Amino acid sequence: LEPNNVIALQNYGGLLQWNRSDPESAIKLFKKAVELDPQNISLKVELASAMKYMDQTDEGIRILLDVIEEQPDSGAAYRILAELYSDGKFRHDEGIRAMRRAFELDPSHPQNSFMNAVMHWRLGDYENTAAWMNHIAKLVPNSDEAHVYRGWALIAEQDFESARAE
Repeated sequence: LEPNNVIALQNYGGLLQWNRSDPESAIKLFKKAVELDPQNISLKVELASAMKYMDQTDEGIRILLDVIEEQPDSGAAYRILAELYSDGKFRHDEGIRAMRRAFELDPSHPQNSFMNAVMHWRLGDYENTAAWMNHIAKLVPNSDEAHVYRGWALIAEQDFESARAE
């Protein structure tokens, strides 16, 4: 009904991206939304995120580096940049640097700590994996998720019996 409605394009693109049913169409929708609203940083971040599912990691990284140049305090841009470096390019060192910056910008966002934990796990750095998982558990202390994060921390510490109990 409204083919130039940026919010509709963004939401529909997001639906296609997150259920991964049609990432190519999600990218097209996000690109159109960015054309219509080129100052919207969140659209550019979502576009870059969708690109990892279509093996367009280099383009996604370029977009995010431009976003960070425009808005250096965008924690979301650093978080997605870290995912692209780590998931798409296997450059975990650069991913960790980007995630640490995302964490500095927004230390209370659980995803920032979670991605730090994942990247350290991939490097075999289980001590830091446990530290980040325990940090997330402190961010969400009264939730069922806290048990899962503490369990992963215990697995990283190779305390499997306590992990099972958790």
